[in-house]
Amino acid sequence: MTLPSRRSLILGAGAAFITRGAQAYPPSMRNVLIFPGGRPGFNPTHIASKNAIFSGVAAGTNVIDILSGLAGTVTGAITSNIDSIIGPNTSIAQQTNEHILFPVAQSQIDTSGTMAVIGTDLNIGAIAFSFPFSVGSASSGPGVLINSTGAVNWNNWNGSNPTASVTISLTSPYFIAMSMNTITCNILALNLHNGQILTGTSASVSQDTHNTNIVWGDSNALNQINGSFIAAAMYSTSYLTLPQLITWAQAPWDFWYPQSVRNTIISSLGKGSVTSSHGVLLLVGH
Repeated sequence: MTLPSRRSLILGAGAAFITRGAQAYPPSMRNVLIFPGGRPGFNPTHIASKNAIFSGVAAGTNVIDILSGLAGTVTGAITSNIDSIIGPNTSIAQQTNEHILFPVAQSQIDTSGTMAVIGTDLNIGAIAFSFPFSVGSASSGPGVLINSTGAVNWNNWNGSNPTASVTISLTSPYFIAMSMNTITCNILALNLHNGQILTGTSASVSQDTHNTNIVWGDSNALNQINGSFIAAAMYSTSYLTLPQLITWAQAPWDFWYPQSVRNTIISSLGKGSVTSSHGVLLLVGH
């Protein structure tokens, strides 16, 4: 059977599969789910790039903020791993205060915001919940919440939470993205093993005041991480609709590892310079 060349997205009952024709990602298409390799970069034309204040990728036992080029401040015995799907990642041990801190945010209430993380959460019920990524720490700021049943929510440390939720398969690798403004909260989870997309949406709530920190790992020193492997994360003060999150999920890694930029680099080798009509920035080695 010859599959049609047009890739489609089939939606239904809050779940979807990125497909080629009628099949969920055949092996020839799975490369869009898997860590693409190469060096990270930032493409200002990406759908999620507007007002980005943090874009981090795992680098050994630390994390590099692509926007500043700086490494974070490490607390705890964080280890590094290489995974066949999510690539390089940091391992946050169970029930520890391990985290990596970036003082890049401003202490304020954001009227809109978008958070995303790529990783695997091993919350298997030993504790109630884990926080692989947060904006703020201690008792303030929003974060990505994953509880012991696999429910994923937008969490406000010092306030009420929207009811939007999706339930993931714990121990599977995911791209998780969520966005909220003063009206709506949207959540998307893309299973990087099989291409399944889950979505949830609800009315918004008042956002929490966050402090000046971006936190990768245990965000409040209460030992509320239960074995997370984190490869990439981001935060912006812009809002994305659910259709925009679904568009992003068609190429989840492109925010951190822009493939269109890499193609520009490759096609320009030997010409002495790399140019783009979109003003693309990329961290590349020589």
